Amino acid sequence: MTQQQSPQWYRPGDIPASIRRATARDDVSTTDIVDVLATHELDTPRTRIRSLVETARDQLADNPNKESPPNSETEDVEPRPLSPRIVAADDIAYLGSRDFARVLGAVLSQYEGGFDVAQQVDESAVDVFWYRQRTTVAFRTVPRTPGTTVDASIVKAVAEGDTNPASGRPASTVGIVSNAEFSSDAHMVAAANDITLFEQPTLERWLQEVHLTHDVLGDLLEQQDLTDEEYESILDDLPALPPHLQNQDPLTRQPPTIDQPPSEIERDPIPDNNADPDTDPDDGTPQEGSSGELLGDAPADPGEQGVLYADPDEDGDAAAFDRFAAELTEDSE
Repeated sequence: MTQQQSPQWYRPGDIPASIRRATARDDVSTTDIVDVLATHELDTPRTRIRSLVETARDQLADNPNKESPPNSETEDVEPRPLSPRIVAADDIAYLGSRDFARVLGAVLSQYEGGFDVAQQVDESAVDVFWYRQRTTVAFRTVPRTPGTTVDASIVKAVAEGDTNPASGRPASTVGIVSNAEFSSDAHMVAAANDITLFEQPTLERWLQEVHLTHDVLGDLLEQQDLTDEEYESILDDLPALPPHLQNQDPLTRQPPTIDQPPSEIERDPIPDNNADPDTDPDDGTPQEGSSGELLGDAPADPGEQGVLYADPDEDGDAAAFDRFAAELTEDSE
């Protein structure tokens, strides 16, 4: 199939949009979509592409968001020439959690260290372990279709499950990565259990910094059980990280979360009704009065001045108010 023969629903370099447009048309079959993607986008066995397409079409059926048929004015417009395109976070929506884990491990290993995908027989609550120089980080991967959220049930499952590898040092950090956003409840549960949530903006930034292309993505997905050497051979096609990124921790450079955690929401401070109105709340330094003296200075001999109380039955000098009023009268005369 040549580029000139590409169907109108096909959008070069944009697999999700192509599948959505094809699904909106009754005359496009799954086989038609597989043919186009195998020719132009993914260097992956056809059975694997078919599985991805069928999963995507099922998800679109559950969440209908079909595009309108192509405008007749653009029917004869030829597609733009193909060029390597960086994988976007939305592209992850049509991967399974295990494939997402393999891709995530490969991406993070470009920053530092290596990775290992958790074995399904281990009944682990996480999907991939990233081995860094001094720490092990455990991740749960949660692919979602665009426009959906990850609720608190996923976070609870990680909090209550096994997050350590079958052998070696235990995980010192636990995180959940998704191409979507997390609900407010999910953020609250994560904060209570020391779990870090990584949302779509962070994943997008990682993919862009590593320059993960669709060609490399296809190579990663082509085989399920790659050795470390095979992963390295595939990732050798990616450019080296810029020097300013090599010495930075990708986990601590998160963009702001989509749904801000309740613990990080800025709230107006509660006013202190007992605070001295003549004291600057910013520095706590007493302000000077008209006499030039600091209003916050205590009397040299507090016992002689007495203590003012509203209730004479309370402890204190109940006669202080009378003496205070008398002194005011004398000053005014």
